[in-house]
Amino acid sequence: MPELPEVETVMRGLAAVLVGAVIERAEVRRPDLRWPLPPGLAARLTGAQVLGFRRRAKYMLMRLSGGDSLLIHLGMSGRMVARARHSPVVIRLEPQGGASDARGHNAPPE
Repeated sequence: MPELPEVETVMRGLAAVLVGAVIERAEVRRPDLRWPLPPGLAARLTGAQVLGFRRRAKYMLMRLSGGDSLLIHLGMSGRMVARARHSPVVIRLEPQGGASDARGHNAPPE
């Protein structure tokens, strides 16, 4: 599990790439994670713009347009994976200058 400096480093790296990006599509592939995901999560995230990031302990909060935040925990691996085959939650982003996928692994909901 990553320590605070690693979480801060990952958060800053994500912010540098994703602030200003719009969530083109969100997909919940496994709703039976450690914490239940809220109903309608994918629809709520779709179309939101990433406004910024902040950290609370080892959790990252991705601030979104509309007043929502997406709570992200890096889990045991300490990383977010782009285009992993078995990701339970998939968020396709349209960042400024190109497309990318951010996939979370068992991150608790807000």
